[in-house]
Amino acid sequence: MPPDEQEVEIPTVPMDDPVDVPTEDEPVDLEASEDSEEEQPPEDDEVELDIDGEKYRVPKKLEEAFLRTADYTQKTQAHAEAVRAFEAERAAQTQRAQDQEQFLTDIAEVRGVDARLAEFANVDWNTLTIQNPQQALQLQIQRQQLLEYRQQKVQELDGKVSSHVAAQEAAEAQSVQKTIEALQKPDPDTGWPGYSVQHMAKLATAAKELGVSDADLRRIRSPTALKILNLATIGRQTLLAAKKAKVPTTVQAQPVKQVNGSRAVSAKDPMKMPIEDWVKAERRRMAKNAQQ
Repeated sequence: MPPDEQEVEIPTVPMDDPVDVPTEDEPVDLEASEDSEEEQPPEDDEVELDIDGEKYRVPKKLEEAFLRTADYTQKTQAHAEAVRAFEAERAAQTQRAQDQEQFLTDIAEVRGVDARLAEFANVDWNTLTIQNPQQALQLQIQRQQLLEYRQQKVQELDGKVSSHVAAQEAAEAQSVQKTIEALQKPDPDTGWPGYSVQHMAKLATAAKELGVSDADLRRIRSPTALKILNLATIGRQTLLAAKKAKVPTTVQAQPVKQVNGSRAVSAKDPMKMPIEDWVKAERRRMAKNAQQ
C-alpha cells in the first residue's frame, strides 16, 4: 500500500462520565444554565424595630437586646415620672402647710388688733375730751391707725387666701388631667376598659357601695389606685353574680315507672268496699277456688 494511503489509527480517550450532547431536536436552555450559575440570595438576617417612633433595621441577633433595652428605658421613664409626680406633690403639700401657717399668723394678728380696738369701747369720749382734750385726741389717732391697719391686714389675708385657692384649683385640675391621660388606654391585665365619664360614674357608685366616702373618693388621683378600685369592683360584681346564680339543692321527685302489660288489680280493704263490689269480689274468689 502506498505510504499516502496508509490508515492512521486514532487513539480513543477513556471518559468517566458520558457527555450528553444535545441533538438538533433538543434545544439548549441557556437561561437555565445561567440561573444555575448564579448564587442564591442570602437569607435576610435583619429585622425592623420601632424605637421612639423611628424605624430602624438591626441584625436579628440583636433584636432581643434592643427589646430589653427599650423595655428597661420605658420602665425607667415611668419610674422617673412617678418620682417627679411624688416630688411635685410633696412640694405642693409643703407649700400648703406653709400657707396655712401664714394664714394662722395673719388671723392671730388681726384678732390682736380687734382686742386693742375693743379697749376703746370703754372710753367715755365726751368726758375725756372735756377733762383732757390732748389725751382724747391721741387716743382717737391711735384708734384710727388701728382701724386702718386692720383693714390692710384683712385685705392682704383675703388676697393670700384667693391666691392659695386658685393655686389649689389649678394643681387639682392638672392632677386630674394627668390621671385622665394615664387612664386613656385600656389595661387588660387589670380589667381597666379605658377612661370614660360613664365608667368613672359607675366606679364612683361602686366605691360608695364598698364604703368609700365622698371625701376619700375625691382624694384618689393615682391611676394605680383607681385601677385597684376597679378590680375590687369587678370582684364584688363577680361575687354578687355567683350568689344570685347559686340555687339551693332540692331532691328531685322520681317519676312513677309504668309497667307494661295488663293492668294490675290493686287489693282493696273488704271493710271499705261497697256491698255490690264486695259481692262481686267474693263470687270471683269462690269461682276461682272451685276451679282449683
